[in-house]
Amino acid sequence: MPLNSSSYFFELSKRGHFQYPQDFSSEMFNTYYEHFNTDSQIVVHRHPNLMYYTYMKRLSVESESSCFGMSIVVNGLETDSIKSLFRLFERVFQQIISDGQVLLISNEGEIVRTKAPLSSLASYFEELSATISRLVAEGSNLFAPMRPVNYSSSDDDFCCFPISENESSIRYRLSKYNKLFIEKQAIAISSGQNGLAVRIANLTAQLKYQKARNEELEGKVKGGVSSDRKWKSIAIASICVSVLLIGVLFYFVTCGLVSINL
Repeated sequence: MPLNSSSYFFELSKRGHFQYPQDFSSEMFNTYYEHFNTDSQIVVHRHPNLMYYTYMKRLSVESESSCFGMSIVVNGLETDSIKSLFRLFERVFQQIISDGQVLLISNEGEIVRTKAPLSSLASYFEELSATISRLVAEGSNLFAPMRPVNYSSSDDDFCCFPISENESSIRYRLSKYNKLFIEKQAIAISSGQNGLAVRIANLTAQLKYQKARNEELEGKVKGGVSSDRKWKSIAIASICVSVLLIGVLFYFVTCGLVSINL
């Protein structure tokens, strides 16, 4: 059976819901959000001859919880390789941050939404959908015909468990339930993107300190100690360190994400 897939992209928050493309599935994604209590998760949902594999990632938004999500829909086929799906989704998520049209990393090292209206990015989402379809097709050997419907489990029944469970346990749960929430806590993520976010945050803190130090030293120089070569030398050295930190921070933000391999 040929592997054909399609993709959805959405942002969910208490403020509302955006989805591309827009159709009946928006209500389904909103129900996923009601059970979203982790850093990232994959929802596996059989409905009824379609398999929805939906990735949700928490964003940093002031005073409210928000997430960005992607969903792959496959007709008649399913996979037990959930950990491989996590790697695929995180690879695409990293690319979205690198592109900077939908998401980016702030100076504080947090993942945030850009100011661009998502409704204006249809062509970008179409390109992402084509990329995801290609990546899924490359892993077609991981997919097999869907199991018979488990009529003992209704669509309202679900199970939540961490991705750290072993493969046999995951396979058992996939065969028993028609809807699964597979969670991945931030502490368990070891991708380069998250390490980069920490480095950016550290560099930002150092830069703030250097700026404050520069202002203090400049004040002493202007306050009557301009003849003191020692203070001048310290001020110049501190400024050089700040310039170096700015350069490193700029490199990480503009170039670092592009070269990371998951």
